[in-house]
Amino acid sequence: MRIQALTLLALAAPALTHGTFEHDDLETQLLKRDFYTIGRRSLESCAGSLNSDGTNKRAHRRRAAVVNHHRRALLQKRSMVEVLNTPHLYTGNGIDPDHPASAFAHEHHVLLAPYGDTGPYYVPGELIRDDAREDQEGIPIIVEAQFIDFITCKPIPGMWWDMWNANATGVYSGVINESNGDFTDHSNVNNTFLRAVQLADEDGVAQIKTIFPGHYTGRTNHIHIIAHTDVTVLKNGTITGGSIAHTGQFFFDQDLIDKVSQTYHYTQNPYQVTGNKLDDTFHQETAYSASDPVFHYEYLGDSIEDGLFMWVRIGVNASANWDDGVGEHSFTYGADGGNASTVILSRCAIFSYVSPLTV
Repeated sequence: MRIQALTLLALAAPALTHGTFEHDDLETQLLKRDFYTIGRRSLESCAGSLNSDGTNKRAHRRRAAVVNHHRRALLQKRSMVEVLNTPHLYTGNGIDPDHPASAFAHEHHVLLAPYGDTGPYYVPGELIRDDAREDQEGIPIIVEAQFIDFITCKPIPGMWWDMWNANATGVYSGVINESNGDFTDHSNVNNTFLRAVQLADEDGVAQIKTIFPGHYTGRTNHIHIIAHTDVTVLKNGTITGGSIAHTGQFFFDQDLIDKVSQTYHYTQNPYQVTGNKLDDTFHQETAYSASDPVFHYEYLGDSIEDGLFMWVRIGVNASANWDDGVGEHSFTYGADGGNASTVILSRCAIFSYVSPLTV
């Protein structure tokens, strides 16, 4: 079948370096086009179902509740004088106080296809937790992912969301690599900051607190995600086994990146900036499709330093299993900390398609 053929082409392709990719031949381009066409039709047919079963309404209310909760927490930190002198009349285009869910009433669906690269900084065996920040400083963000089966048009409960990103100065925890910060600091192999795993609820939703990622050589700011199914939960609070339903990288509006880059911690980043336009993976994810793998977001307070709420809804073929790829990872995290590894992992999808649904 076409999807199987596409998978075989992916396995036969040369290994990709992080941030670079091979140009596709005509046959691969045609297979991708057909896959996106099928996926687009599937997702467009989901619009009525997601509205009628209440999934969209619950999503809008949930996101509004998260934003309002954290805004109240910020208000409580302010002095009484500041609160009294702060205008409370909202004049922007974001959340309407009378209809707080209105800010989340328009969104995209993202379809991930079985072809791509996880990058060299994936570390299996990370902790199950909803706050990955530890001692890392930077712009706090709450990231929400909702997984929708684009075949059944239903949320996917019980999916495990594996997320990781670089810190403000462009360094990943758990990896010793010449291109990853100070590679002479071997203690980094035991670090776990900005890595977390979370279980999706009955609406296929998981939320993780992290910080806005910094850039590094050749890469724009981005967050990695992998979705696991049928895993085993270990006593040490990690997961193992199961299947990989999809993998992907998600990005941010360039103007938002520019604003974040002007704040402290990010100004200490030593690497040359690579914007979205120059990022090869950004191009790869959007090639031959109408893909838009960029987070939606809302300010939690008056300034960007107060934090951001971000969300994405991801279309997944829940019955797919892309564990037969050829990607490798160099490190794992286990009961005794970080370890070098030569285990073969799957290389999964990082292509995405966004359906122009308004829900």
